[in-house]
Amino acid sequence: FFIGFNNENFLSLQTNGIGFEGEWSPKGKQILYSVYNESTNYNPVLYIAGAEGDNIGLGNRSLNIQTWPDKCVFENEETIYCAVPQYLNEGSGIFREQVETVADTIYKIDLINNSTSPIAFPQTDTR
Repeated sequence: FFIGFNNENFLSLQTNGIGFEGEWSPKGKQILYSVYNESTNYNPVLYIAGAEGDNIGLGNRSLNIQTWPDKCVFENEETIYCAVPQYLNEGSGIFREQVETVADTIYKIDLINNSTSPIAFPQTDTR
């Protein structure tokens, strides 16, 4: 539920799962969130949605990235960078601790063009 500064009762955000975790964009116009469900093997999937006034829920869409919003940072309202685990065992949305030692790939997410691209990879031990 979204509540305004003057206790206004705004629209609710409809999600396609459970385990909601969210992060606000820099200007508070959008919310980046993850949820999981049976179809994602109970692994978190990122979504972006409008989060301001009458635009709450507007443009709600999956980013097709399996990670949590606290592993992401907004550059601005149009670009996000996220650390994405190289693999997730089934149920990682419920039991996050099982990925604590999994290396991350850094992705750049362009919200305007709906594109994602890996930009940094974990260093591998070549010994």
